[in-house]
Amino acid sequence: ELAQKYAPNSANNQPTEASLFWLACLAIAPYSSPVQDFFEGKDDDQWVADYLAIADQIQSQHIATDIVKAKVFVYQGNLTKAHQLFEQIVLHPQYAGPDEIGQLLQCRVFVYGLEKALNMDLPKCYCGAWCYSIGLSIDDFINALFEDEAQQLTEEQSSQLAHHYYAQGIVNFEKFFESDTGFFKDGEIHTYSMLCNNLAIDFSYRLNQNPQAITLHEKGIQTSPFAEHFDGILRCFNHKNEPESYIQAADNLWNYASRYGYGRHRPYNYIPNTAEALCGLDRDGEIAIWIERLDEWWTHLDAEDQSEMRDRYVIALVNSLDPLSRTQKEDAVLRFNQIKNQLPESASSYFWCNVADFYKELGDGLNAKKYYELVLAQFDSSDGNYSYCQTQLEKIKSLASPTISSNGQKAWWKFWA
Repeated sequence: ELAQKYAPNSANNQPTEASLFWLACLAIAPYSSPVQDFFEGKDDDQWVADYLAIADQIQSQHIATDIVKAKVFVYQGNLTKAHQLFEQIVLHPQYAGPDEIGQLLQCRVFVYGLEKALNMDLPKCYCGAWCYSIGLSIDDFINALFEDEAQQLTEEQSSQLAHHYYAQGIVNFEKFFESDTGFFKDGEIHTYSMLCNNLAIDFSYRLNQNPQAITLHEKGIQTSPFAEHFDGILRCFNHKNEPESYIQAADNLWNYASRYGYGRHRPYNYIPNTAEALCGLDRDGEIAIWIERLDEWWTHLDAEDQSEMRDRYVIALVNSLDPLSRTQKEDAVLRFNQIKNQLPESASSYFWCNVADFYKELGDGLNAKKYYELVLAQFDSSDGNYSYCQTQLEKIKSLASPTISSNGQKAWWKFWA
């Protein structure tokens, strides 16, 4: 209604440049989902043509109407004509937005083919917030051309495109922070923080460049912190090679999630590793604290979540009790004895080795033998725990006779009446 009020219905109504934008709004309206009901039963193509004709009478070429024409060509399936317009449109920084760049790349792929289009210089985006949006959606624009998934972007190609615009977005945001000039959207510090997180994930997982990922996560924390940054930093460290950094990152994640909440918080993924790292640093006395944290997380889950995550909790608990047992064996064995009837149906060889070891400490040789043999039966000989279980089974066999040791104690592996 506003557009119809302010747009001229002919070129003779003393039009201004603002009139062209109102005409552009009206021309594109049939393709705007919020008002499509209004056009039911109307001739969409004639509506578009009428308003573009008025605009062209006022000014034959204008960025506002060029954008409309390009988008209409896309909607009509004429990507060749749309391509010519989009190449010019994105040269204007204020109009090189997510849709325009996305549709330009879509047109390039249509015109030149995927390989050639991806080898061309990518259009520049001058707004950090727009770069973030482009990184999230660019593959959708291109993949929409292909029904066959085999012809669509590979995961690597998609990641490279997203990385390019995420990195460009960081530059744009930080330029705005430093100069206080540019696109007002680049004052959205939470969008900047999310952009840092997405780029950090790519540096870490795809490119294996953890220092760069950590730097980005730290930038995000400094501007607008959220839990994924702390989780991301933790994932950048190896608990065996960098135990102190891993422990600190785990503690930061736990504290942040406990204070502010984290819907995807999964302590079972990192508490066993933290316990192992503490043990390696002779800080065994702190392991019990982390087991308490695991229990705290577990008790705060509702019944449905507990049912879904019970196996993960039990696995994490047993694997955390293993390093605890090296200095606090009685406490660890006692805790295992309380949960031994809740073991999952499937788990890693490391878990089953720990289960067997605990049964051995309980004097239950039959079950110890059972779980050592389970590892040999279910896992390949190249598995890191395979030879350990073989050794333990050989020890059991060597103790088979005599059943009474030289000091008069009954052998641990045998059931006694």
